[in-house]
Amino acid sequence: MSKSNRDPSEKSRFRAKRGLFVEGDSTLTGNLSVGGEIYFPDGTTQSGSNANQASVYSTVNAASADWQDVYTDVSTTSADWNSTYSNSNANSARWEDVYTDVAGASADWNSTYSNSNANSGRWEDVYTDVAGASADWNSVYSSVCAASASWSSSSNNVSGTDENTNLEDMYTYAHANYFNELLYSVTDVLTSIQVYQDATKALQLFSRELEYDTTYTTLTAVTTTDLSNNNTLIKTYTYNIATGTLENVTRQYNIT
Repeated sequence: MSKSNRDPSEKSRFRAKRGLFVEGDSTLTGNLSVGGEIYFPDGTTQSGSNANQASVYSTVNAASADWQDVYTDVSTTSADWNSTYSNSNANSARWEDVYTDVAGASADWNSTYSNSNANSGRWEDVYTDVAGASADWNSVYSSVCAASASWSSSSNNVSGTDENTNLEDMYTYAHANYFNELLYSVTDVLTSIQVYQDATKALQLFSRELEYDTTYTTLTAVTTTDLSNNNTLIKTYTYNIATGTLENVTRQYNIT
């Protein structure tokens, strides 16, 4: 190529020795060191000392040692992917049902919490009342055990002969040895204890009804009924207003 046919910019670069311009095919054996830029026929350039290339090479070369480990780990666990998909796909139809059931019932959660929280203050009072009366239970239990040997073997014939003495003892024995069902008011206060021969509740032996003051914090009366003959025992509790302690228990028997 004559100097007159060269592109002006090519002449400038060539003469200034700021770059290398190659036209046509060239073969280089060995190393090529260029101080400036290399210009390609398509108009692109490449710096002879490209710092980014060295950085990319170093980064990739340093990390490549982990590629085999990643491949090994993924290859080992990949056998479970299909089974995981199959299990999830088989059970996914139930997700909507679970969501529907939970969403339908969740509306009651707040009201349940509110009711329990509102009435929980009475639990301590009930515990105090029961604890105050429990001192007599051991003696009652001992009396019942001593008298029980003479009772009829029939579970419904537990009335005995002296109702004025034995009705409460017989209830206590039945309560300890047979099936009990506890009933509560809407404010979670125990209002009734029903005693049955067994869990089928086919034969009821006794019932006990509990009464409270208007605030449902103090037990005022307990009515125990022997359902084999409808005899009843009504116990009325009297308290010291100043101290709130139990002062007296009045018993009234109604024998039919």
